Formats: sequence, C-alpha cells, structure tokens
Amino acid sequence: MQAFSIPDSDRIGNGSPRGDSFANYPFASGMDRYISIPMYTPASRDAPGAGNVVLPSNCGSSGPTFFLFSQLEWPGEEPSPALRVTCTNSGGAVRWAIDCCNKAGEVIWTGPPIDNAWHDLILHLHFESGSGRSNGWLQVWHDGVLQTLRNGQTTMGELHFLPAGYNYTALALDSYRSNVGCSVYRFMCGTYTLYHGAAAIGPTYASVARTISDPPHGP
Repeated sequence: MQAFSIPDSDRIGNGSPRGDSFANYPFASGMDRYISIPMYTPASRDAPGAGNVVLPSNCGSSGPTFFLFSQLEWPGEEPSPALRVTCTNSGGAVRWAIDCCNKAGEVIWTGPPIDNAWHDLILHLHFESGSGRSNGWLQVWHDGVLQTLRNGQTTMGELHFLPAGYNYTALALDSYRSNVGCSVYRFMCGTYTLYHGAAAIGPTYASVARTISDPPHGP
C-alpha cells in the first residue's frame, strides 16, 4: 500500500499539488491489457487517514476543482493524459469517473459515490493498431462488476491512447489536484491523503482479479 499525503505546498515549480508513482510497464500499439487499480479515496475530513482536505462537491478532471487519482501518461506528459481516473458530481454525490483521450473533457464512465472505503477498478484496454489512430477500446469493472459506459454499452470503441508520434504510454498512480483550488478559491487547502494498493497488469481478467479477492487493508 502507498499513501500519497500531499500538502498544498507540495508542487513542482508553479504546478499543482501532486504525487506520482509510475509503473515500469510501457503500453504500446496493438497491446491488449487488463489493469487493476485498488484505491482508498477519502471523501470527508472524518474518514480514517483523510487529512484536512475534502473532495469538492463539483470535482472533475479539469478546471479549478480537478482531482485525479490515476492516469495513463504519455512521455513527458504532453499532450494531455490518455486516460484519467477522476471524480464528478452526479445525482448530488461525488462519484468515481473516467475521461479519455480523444473524448477529452467527456466523462465516459460515471461510477458509484466515493464513500471512504477501498474499491477496485479494473480497466480492459485494447490499444489502437498505430499511434494516432482511433480504433482502441475500453471496458471497466468496479469491484468486479462490469460497468455500463456513456454510450450505453459495456465496451466503448473509437478511442486512441497513443497520439501521433508517440509509441507508448505508462500507468501513473496519482494524487493530483488543482493549483488554484486553494490559492484562488480557498478550498482544497491543507493536506489530502489518498491510498493506492499495488496495481496489477496482465493479459487476462483473471490475472489481475486477486486485487478484488485480497484487497489492501488500512489506513
């Protein structure tokens, strides 16, 4: 288990409060992989180990309230991440969410409310046949349940995870939030602690599903 305890002052240059742990596993064109990401994401100040920052009620993947929990990053972080595990407000609750690549700014999956407990996301990513093409696709499981995506189906296609000229991407486990949330709008000030279990990457669902049957414990 990794604890990302990030104060508002923990920045690189003039960037945003952030901590990252990268998996030494490059994803290249044509690959078909399952990624399991166990996370404990406190939604309130009184949650165990939460710190003194609460997720904003209108949190998302961009703007002054962005909060990211995990990403597929391109080399050098440019252009924008290929896929972001984030949060959104839906139905009056702060919920898990994913937005993606050529669907930039579009939430392609909205999940259950974030509820101060361990949860596991399994992503099934089929990477496009060549960089810059849009023939990749995605499936998502939340705690072992296959999810319905924005298109009303359990598989979303016409995605790209590798922009033209880039040959690979990598998984980053994050705690990454807006740099103006505190300095300008006076929220998300202080320290926020997010917990990641050991991510698993494999060729089949069964090869990564142990993170559900044997979840992390704590904090």
